[in-house]
Amino acid sequence: MGATRSHLPQCPQGAGYPAAGQRPRGRSRARLTRQLAQARQAGTLDTAYPQLQEKLLNLPDRRAAWALAQRLSAPDLDNVQARLMRARLAHEAGQQQAATDEALAAHQLAPDNLDAVLASVQLLQSRPGGRQRAAVLLGNYLQKHP
Repeated sequence: MGATRSHLPQCPQGAGYPAAGQRPRGRSRARLTRQLAQARQAGTLDTAYPQLQEKLLNLPDRRAAWALAQRLSAPDLDNVQARLMRARLAHEAGQQQAATDEALAAHQLAPDNLDAVLASVQLLQSRPGGRQRAAVLLGNYLQKHP
């Protein structure tokens, strides 16, 4: 696995709300909450969370973005994309244990989801005993999906 390419969930540039470098204010947070509520009703959370991730990655304060992601996604912990977003934002905030836990939670929800497998494998490698666990996880996936 190359060190230059991250397998944590990525989104295309340009979804920039709030604008790069801005922290969401009360109305912006309320807007994000409404957008997620609408996505829940419409059954489109799998596209809403990658978009939300991009918006939160535009915030200059990574810890604040991680905290906001946790609050916004709390109702959707059974959604793989929500967990992958949480993994990415925790990683960006320097919260490596939380990032690993979130990626593993995504993998538990969907063991056949390649993004969840790759994020888990990538994040596990820096944890104590993680290389062996990552190898087993990847091996299991490759056995099912040759």
